[in-house]
Amino acid sequence: RGIELNKVDTENILLVDADYVVLSLGVRPENKLYDDINGKLKNVYLIGDAEKTGRIADATSQAYELCKNI
Repeated sequence: RGIELNKVDTENILLVDADYVVLSLGVRPENKLYDDINGKLKNVYLIGDAEKTGRIADATSQAYELCKNI
C-alpha cells in the first residue's frame, strides 16, 4: 500500500509506503461565523489555517499560547 507522488517541477516519481494519506489542497477557510460574532462577543479568536495557511506545528503552538493567555 502507498501513494505515488509525481513532482511536477522535476517529473520525479516517488512511492511512499503509507496506510493512510491525507491531502490538503488549496482549500480556503470559511470564516463567516468568526466574521459574524467578532466584536459582538468577548474572546473571539481566529487561529491556525483559518488565520493564515501554515504548518500544523505552528497552529498547535498558536493555540497553546492563546489558551495560556485567556
